[in-house]
Amino acid sequence: MSDILEKNAGIFKNDLEIEKKLKKIIDQGTAENTKKAYRKDLAYFKTWMEISQGQSFHPPISIETILAFIAEHLEGLPKHIDQELVDKKVKSKLGAHKLTTVKRRIASISAFHEMKGLDNPTRDQVVKKVLSKASRALKGQRSKSNAITKDILEKILNQCSNDLRGMRNAAIVAVGFSSGGRRRSEIAQIKREDLQKVEGGYLLNLTHSKTDQEGIGLSLPILGLAGRLLEAYLEAIKIEEGSIFRAIRKGSDKLEEKAISAKSVNNIVKKLIAKAGYDSKKFSAHGLRSGFITECGKNGITLGDTMALSGHKTVSVALSYYEAGNVLNNPAGNLL
Repeated sequence: MSDILEKNAGIFKNDLEIEKKLKKIIDQGTAENTKKAYRKDLAYFKTWMEISQGQSFHPPISIETILAFIAEHLEGLPKHIDQELVDKKVKSKLGAHKLTTVKRRIASISAFHEMKGLDNPTRDQVVKKVLSKASRALKGQRSKSNAITKDILEKILNQCSNDLRGMRNAAIVAVGFSSGGRRRSEIAQIKREDLQKVEGGYLLNLTHSKTDQEGIGLSLPILGLAGRLLEAYLEAIKIEEGSIFRAIRKGSDKLEEKAISAKSVNNIVKKLIAKAGYDSKKFSAHGLRSGFITECGKNGITLGDTMALSGHKTVSVALSYYEAGNVLNNPAGNLL
């Protein structure tokens, strides 16, 4: 936003009302989950600054403060600071951040400065170099959750009971896998009006995703077993509009009004994984996404067709999962 206004300063200089309206347009075009993540990361950064640096949050933030944040969160916070952040409930548990978490928080700080039209400390070359070196140092050491491939999926579906909770959980994992490996946040946000009945199942109109902030949308098939499980669940809940995956009151088959959270989707997957006899620490809801891509590779489905459903914009991200499945088709692996 700030870039747009800076480049057109002559146009907007004397019309604050236009600038205000443009900011509103940008705000409305930003996914709610993204805005929520920004707010959460900013709240964390402010609290960390007060406790660790003894400073109030007065942007623009200095480059030194950004570097201190990166260093402390990758190498480990001093124990008393770490404990206070947990006590204030801005940090869920003690210990260093994952690199992905640090990068996300830095991205939120960057977005804040951009939106305010301030000098952006995260664009500094030293900051970029430190993050780049950290990525290289951790390459190969990152713990990815295991892929939930078709054989594992079938086993966890067998753990779902026949009551409403079991029907919901079965629909969650089947839809999440078969519609291209959906992210847990995307699964949690599916609404009844996003689903269109077609022969053999449903079409899911995914209006927003992490890689589709413009809201262009994707039409995704939910067919076969996934389509049948979804249809059975929809017939049981009889909802005409709104979120389909909701919390269920304990000891009853009554749905809550509010959609389940992305975290709840992850917990459901982990519980089913454990029931199926697997180590739940090695799996997460992301395994539905990586498992879909791996299964496509195993079955010789082209990477292009795979990415058309997964929604990946870059080949490099999807390729590692795809190759993990496709390697089984390599004739060189069967010489004996």
